[in-house]
Amino acid sequence: MKTKVKETSIFSLINFSSQVVSPVCGKGNQQTLAKDGSEENIFAWQLDNEFGHEGSEDDYSQLTGLAWQAWLKERYLDNITTLNQDWGNIFWSQTYNKFEEIPMPLPTITVHNPALQVEWRRFRTDSIVQFLEEQYEIVRGYAHPKAIITTNFPGGYFSKKMDFAQLARALDVVSYDNYPVWGGLEKPLHPSRLALALDITRCMLPDNQDNYNYHQYHRHHYQHRHGVPSDRGDVSGHQHTTSSSASSSSSSSSSSPSSSSSPSSPSSSPPGAPSRRPFWIAEQLIGAQGHDHIGYLPRPGEASAWSRQSLIHGANGLMFFRWRTASRAQEQFCYGIQDVDNKPCRRFSEAKRVFAFGRRFGPVLGAPIRARVALIYSYDSVFAWQTQSQSSSLDLEHEHVRLYHPFWRNGVPIDALDANDNSTIRILSRENCGSGIGGSGGGSGCSARGGHYDVLLLPTPIAMSAALYRAVETHVMKGGSLYFSFRPDLKDPDMSIRPYSRLAKLAGVAIEEIESLNSLEVPLVPGSAYFSDFPPPTSSRAAQSHEQTRGHGRESSSFNLQAGVWRDLLRPLTPEVEVIYAYNDTVTWEYNSNHKSEWSKGRRNGRRHGVRESLSDVGLFDCWGRVECNKTVSTNYAAVTRRHLEATGGEVVYVGCGIEPSALFQLAKRTLVHQHILTREEVMETPGDTSTMLEIYRKQDVSGRPWVFVTNFDHVPVKW
Repeated sequence: MKTKVKETSIFSLINFSSQVVSPVCGKGNQQTLAKDGSEENIFAWQLDNEFGHEGSEDDYSQLTGLAWQAWLKERYLDNITTLNQDWGNIFWSQTYNKFEEIPMPLPTITVHNPALQVEWRRFRTDSIVQFLEEQYEIVRGYAHPKAIITTNFPGGYFSKKMDFAQLARALDVVSYDNYPVWGGLEKPLHPSRLALALDITRCMLPDNQDNYNYHQYHRHHYQHRHGVPSDRGDVSGHQHTTSSSASSSSSSSSSSPSSSSSPSSPSSSPPGAPSRRPFWIAEQLIGAQGHDHIGYLPRPGEASAWSRQSLIHGANGLMFFRWRTASRAQEQFCYGIQDVDNKPCRRFSEAKRVFAFGRRFGPVLGAPIRARVALIYSYDSVFAWQTQSQSSSLDLEHEHVRLYHPFWRNGVPIDALDANDNSTIRILSRENCGSGIGGSGGGSGCSARGGHYDVLLLPTPIAMSAALYRAVETHVMKGGSLYFSFRPDLKDPDMSIRPYSRLAKLAGVAIEEIESLNSLEVPLVPGSAYFSDFPPPTSSRAAQSHEQTRGHGRESSSFNLQAGVWRDLLRPLTPEVEVIYAYNDTVTWEYNSNHKSEWSKGRRNGRRHGVRESLSDVGLFDCWGRVECNKTVSTNYAAVTRRHLEATGGEVVYVGCGIEPSALFQLAKRTLVHQHILTREEVMETPGDTSTMLEIYRKQDVSGRPWVFVTNFDHVPVKW
């Protein structure tokens, strides 16, 4: 009987598991490369196009099924008993007798085992990586030794059933397709969401990974070809390659959307983690886009603002898609720099301004980015959430932006690192500063407190390895700040539920209950440690007003903040824990007991130990001993907490719900000052979070001279 399946994402255009497809593709590459591969003027080759885009990462053909079973057999060392135990297959009587019985996760009556679904995604990643590596070796065998090999990654890193960070390691340079708006979108993606995707792309490869002398060659190649110093960035466009030139004079803001830069006084080499390898923008949107549906038209200046943002975040190559709008085929509604008539238009002028920007600020754009804040993402967690979203409102991309946005708004560079990369674990531990990864002890690459990063962000870290936890725990114990959000450390990488959350323990809280809010919202109120502005006002009248807003503020009608998507109901365990926000819907806990309960040799009888301990500790019940009780108790649980370790200066912030990112803006300010990343004066200069479309980016040029780039993505002027 044939299984009825969805029309999309079932059979891939290319079967990456086939033993025939890769050799055939390789033969075609060889024929092209035999003719043109040794040409020195061809400085880059692109493998394939947008792996994983529009469902191409998924395939359920018969050949893929056989490859899937063989992959599992090798992964579990031909031991089906181990697989059954690790997956818990005794549940629902799903125990397999042999690997050949294991199905692909096609639609079924209910749901597949989450362990199977996560392993499927790992298998699909390995299949695509193997195909990519095979094609890379073929191209490398024919291409000029100085040529770069890359491929272009599509957007939506956390929505595909594959690990893009693994694909990146097979390349010389990572390229990205930057489409802030596509198809039927009615408005562009928020600039903080775009910025995060750029930072993820920038951080996929370390700067010291030197495949085929990439950096040595290009420093000499571009210097010879364009007559520019090797430390300057390169900005390239479709049919354009322009070098960057220095400019030490300040510039004023142009019309909105705009980007400006002004230098400050020179300083020494900045602390922070090792710089990452520059990336390319293979496709940059310039006009309206769509296959069948067309949505938002980029307003004058928006496409150039998005392009400048890419360069500011570390891209040293940029090509617009496309030069001239196609008159035929599927992408005839993808508007390029020129229309079909090939006459200069508004978009042509915008493209010219981008290249002028690159020439003017080359020494700054080409300088390494030294970040002291790092967002850590894990594809173990990504795959776990894809398999069991738990909330109908979950948007995994947005959950990463939720922690990224408050620090992005404060204008500090942020690295975005793959937790499964071994180099990430080495860099994260503050004790490794001075070990050769980014600098010697106390020198370049080391932060003020002795590590590579001062602040770590872990969005929805539902699955966490032991190595990653040890690294973040060491980070906190040595004085670092840690932010993480809901469902922390719930599973191990094999998708088994842990007995308790190590991250919650590190935060000094207990997770009393959990709730999937789906489309519902729960009101929040300020906690005892809430502050409406940071730093606090200095005048007596303003200080009095500030103190009034620090309390619970339940009488304040101006406070309107909601929790959505999900919530962990938190109970502080130590006096070090401050409540920043609490839930304002009263959760009523009712317990009826008419049986006896007593202590006996340290063991609690009569009720479940876990229930009695948690309720007793918060004073909800006083029914111990030989009594009868019937009580109903109400409480407000914490939603966002902060634990400050006085002895080390470490800080742990637990964001237990889907909260508006702007609600964490002031808290991020306090952390940046606490970690000496920004001064109190600098955070006061940052506009209030009402200007959420304003990007501020602080960076140093190759001489150590600090600059600030300001880009307004809105059409409303903003003073700064």
